[in-house]
Amino acid sequence: MRPYVTKKKNNFFKIAFLLISAAIAIGIISLAINIFKPKKEELRVKNLNKGIFVRITDYVSKPHKQISWTEVAAVTAAPKNGDLEGISEADVEKVAGKFLKTKGGSEALNSFDDVLSDLNYDDKTKALAKKFLGQIEKTSAVNGDEHINFIQDIKEDAINTYKKYDILPSITIAQVILETGWGKSNLTSKANNYFGIKADKAWKGKKVTMETKEFHDKEIKDEFRYYETRLDSFIDHGAFLRNNERYTKAGLFNTGHYIDQAKALEKAGYSTVQDQAGNKTYAKLLSDIIIDNNLMLIDSEAQR
Repeated sequence: MRPYVTKKKNNFFKIAFLLISAAIAIGIISLAINIFKPKKEELRVKNLNKGIFVRITDYVSKPHKQISWTEVAAVTAAPKNGDLEGISEADVEKVAGKFLKTKGGSEALNSFDDVLSDLNYDDKTKALAKKFLGQIEKTSAVNGDEHINFIQDIKEDAINTYKKYDILPSITIAQVILETGWGKSNLTSKANNYFGIKADKAWKGKKVTMETKEFHDKEIKDEFRYYETRLDSFIDHGAFLRNNERYTKAGLFNTGHYIDQAKALEKAGYSTVQDQAGNKTYAKLLSDIIIDNNLMLIDSEAQR
């Protein structure tokens, strides 16, 4: 009986060895297939021309509510699997128009999801649109983390100013960036003055004397308002514009669009900054900051 048992054990070990060898061979083959098999490329937005989308979206938005150009781009890209090559201005304008609706006799904004449903996109295309929106928002701004964090830090104060005084968040934030050099000016650190508002005769609070550039190459000393906190500066900025008749006359509160508000501020004389040729440049400076940092998207968020 002993030889039979030994033979049986040998057969068992042979079978086990064959099974293990087969498993190892299958694993190696599978690994090789995964290594050499061409990986499916992730769909991404291609050939995006930010300038066209910003320009056309602004055109459709004025003077109503601010449409999000990134949402327009994502909706446009979704049925084309992300490739925006050959997209016409008419295509962009048509999609942008979907975001506006009339509500109570005035213009209002449709949500991103509402537009996707209105266009009868299927679930796969809707998912692509949302994916592309995230991609576009991450890659379309020119600022770094420090600037992004600064914008996020003052964003809520800017939105609250808009709700109370109708000054667009993009305008408020752009003014802060321009007036303070991203919050690093001496006036900001010494007086919590984020908007360069001077201490005129109507000002009854504390003030500080600082140097300021009035024209292209001329610096003068002037008195500026002093605030205990940043929030005090934001609140006073909104009240200063709302209660000053010249800003109302300039049309600052007749529009819901940043380009028009920037022009109104320049027209009313908020800043006298000029280029070498003597041309006023404040409105363009604000608009450039807003576009570079996608601040108009905050307008769209607040207006919804």
